[in-house]
Amino acid sequence: MAIAILISCGAPAPRSVVESCRPPVQTVNFNGTADDAASARLQALCDAQTSSRASERATLSELVKADEVRRAEVLTMLHEGRLAAPRDFHLAGTLFFYSTCADHLRLALDLARHAWERGSAESWPLYVRTARRWLETQGIKAAGESDGARTWSNLDAVNQRFNKTEEGVYRVPLKLPSSLEAERESIQNAIRAAQRLARNDTPNSAHDSVPNKSQFDRAAIFDDEAAYGKALDQLAPAEHAAPARLPCAVLAERTLVALSPTLAAKRDPSAAGDENYVRLLAQALGKRR
Repeated sequence: MAIAILISCGAPAPRSVVESCRPPVQTVNFNGTADDAASARLQALCDAQTSSRASERATLSELVKADEVRRAEVLTMLHEGRLAAPRDFHLAGTLFFYSTCADHLRLALDLARHAWERGSAESWPLYVRTARRWLETQGIKAAGESDGARTWSNLDAVNQRFNKTEEGVYRVPLKLPSSLEAERESIQNAIRAAQRLARNDTPNSAHDSVPNKSQFDRAAIFDDEAAYGKALDQLAPAEHAAPARLPCAVLAERTLVALSPTLAAKRDPSAAGDENYVRLLAQALGKRR
């Protein structure tokens, strides 16, 4: 699935190398305002990249130059905050995925993360595949093929490089419904606090046996019971039950899935309050599935 998504906006990815980026990466505004004209232009640029790869007459130097022009235009739109929809971030990430320089690939990784966090399911495979290519620029050979769901060694290495906030604590991609966006930072803080609590509750021998490994690679928090149950059904169908009987937080397929603080407290009064919500998440992290 991931390959089909990526080839829709280009050719098979070239080998990653460490080189200066042309054009250089600018500051990106991830909190801009949706601009239909910019989104349409981005789609046209993506289509043009696909067409250029299909042409047998284009030389390598012509392809490289055209790619640079397209990326420069997209960087300007990102800098100005004209791209804001999940699909925009996904398409922009795909354009930069086909670069060969580290800064472009890291930008592609950030774009794929933001797209997935905002609800683009197709962007998680892009995130995993981009992680593999970015690691190559860091001199790290990732093991196994990225299938968009299960190549966790790649993401452990990415977490170590720029998602790690302290020993054993990571800032992972977090998917929230729009109704919870205002609580993003507080929920991220709760997830980090839960990792600390779970780490401290783990015997030292267990820590020593899995050094530099994250317990999970992404998190999704829900304020709707039905959506929560559906997400768990997709991740762990064999363990699916009626939403009312599900625990308030579950770790499945290296994804932390949980109810929002408000909904968890409604379901289970013992989860009310910041400290109790952190404890709830920590208990889920201690029960690997």
